[in-house]
Amino acid sequence: MLNLAKRAWVPLVVVVAVALGATTVDRLRDVFGSEKIFSATASTAAPLTPSYVKRVTYEVYG
Repeated sequence: MLNLAKRAWVPLVVVVAVALGATTVDRLRDVFGSEKIFSATASTAAPLTPSYVKRVTYEVYG
């Protein structure tokens, strides 16, 4: 059992750290009232302006 604990403690700590970090970020977003800015259905969603493709030709001599 001790041998298993010696090998598995690093992945276990990583999993716990990721879970705590995700929980912290989720709670901070709730506390500060962040809006869904990356959603197309959000109240602050703005239409995208059209983009114009530019074509550039480089001529290299020498």
